[in-house]
Amino acid sequence: MLSESERAKRSGVVSINGVTYAVGLMWEPADDPDHAMKEAYSVAKSEGVEADFLCLRLSTPPQYGLGWKSVGHFSGVRPLAVAVTENVGGNYIGVFKIADKWWFGMSKNDIILPYGDAFYTSEEEAKDMMNKIISEVSSDTIKFAPVSWGIAGARDSSLDVLITNQTKVKLSPTDSLISRGKNVIMAAIVLIVGGYMIFDYISDKMEAEKSLRDQRRRQIEDARSYIDPWIKAPNSSDFLRACADGFATLPLDLYGWKIVESDCDGYTIKAPVRKSVGYIYDIENKSKDAGFNLVLDGEGITALISKPVRTLNPRSTYKNGTDLWGGTAISQQFLDLGNKIGVKVDISGVSQTPAQPRAMTDENGDSVTLPPIYTPINFSFSTKYPLESWMGYLSTFPGLSVSSLQVKLGSSISWTISGSVYQK
Repeated sequence: MLSESERAKRSGVVSINGVTYAVGLMWEPADDPDHAMKEAYSVAKSEGVEADFLCLRLSTPPQYGLGWKSVGHFSGVRPLAVAVTENVGGNYIGVFKIADKWWFGMSKNDIILPYGDAFYTSEEEAKDMMNKIISEVSSDTIKFAPVSWGIAGARDSSLDVLITNQTKVKLSPTDSLISRGKNVIMAAIVLIVGGYMIFDYISDKMEAEKSLRDQRRRQIEDARSYIDPWIKAPNSSDFLRACADGFATLPLDLYGWKIVESDCDGYTIKAPVRKSVGYIYDIENKSKDAGFNLVLDGEGITALISKPVRTLNPRSTYKNGTDLWGGTAISQQFLDLGNKIGVKVDISGVSQTPAQPRAMTDENGDSVTLPPIYTPINFSFSTKYPLESWMGYLSTFPGLSVSSLQVKLGSSISWTISGSVYQK
């Protein structure tokens, strides 16, 4: 729970496309989905929280957000985190410049994370938060960040472009029917008004339950049509070859400008460039001739060049879930690289427990069994061996996808290969 001063720094309201949004709500998934509203009121009124407003999202499980008058929140305002999640999708992480502040937002599996809705007062602070979290996100997470940050796979976009549909979720005062129930019952003179409010409350609850049933039905349909991520990804050898072909076009013959590294995420090649001596028109001309876009800083000292790689197609042949290796077998295979040829592989996410079929409840309350969602082991290693020697090796792993290739240029060339292997 944030202190009052920390909450004031991280929270507030902001106008986007003429609509006011609330930032910095306290987000929590409901422990009891069937009584989410009651739970939200209870937490809002608890000691140390004492929230003035709340809202309820019909995610799975339902999720509530709490707000405070002291930071500028008010009744009827829409939460920014909900608006972005509904428009962008349930798996995203991003930093966006809004006026003189930076907003950090993040949701995972359609749940807004407790720290995924906050203002930061400086670009450095927001960038530190992004870099701290981004290594933990899944491969299908949509990323947003300024292009100057050089984050692989991130899109540079603004919220006024992303938010095209208005969310219906709004903040309501916590001093409502439930907290006033005793007074309403005791005050006979407002019995008719109380009856109307109860009817209105019941109607809203029925509508919320219908929306939740509709959402569960859609989730079941989406789960049945789910495509395992490694099927949508290109073969690792195609990824490495396309990026290597792109690296070969880097304009290295720049007078007074130096490129020491470049990375490729399968969509775009990027390389930071720094000037020691020389002229801007030299890098402008050489970049243009090589097909690269150029972004210069305000002082003309540093720059970022980038261009798309050739289109990569999804793999034409693939392994299904039953062909995947277990986490232990995958980690042992990578460990052998260090023992045999001295290449140390950093891995994370190893599971000793096989993926289990999913049990979900449909809109009728019946249990539905669906195929497992397999989790990835993330890997990264650096090597001076030629890329061609890794193409065949990586293709032996079923369910492997490369997500990033980085080259470092100096007296010799070294590569850093990163990606994920899905485990049984």
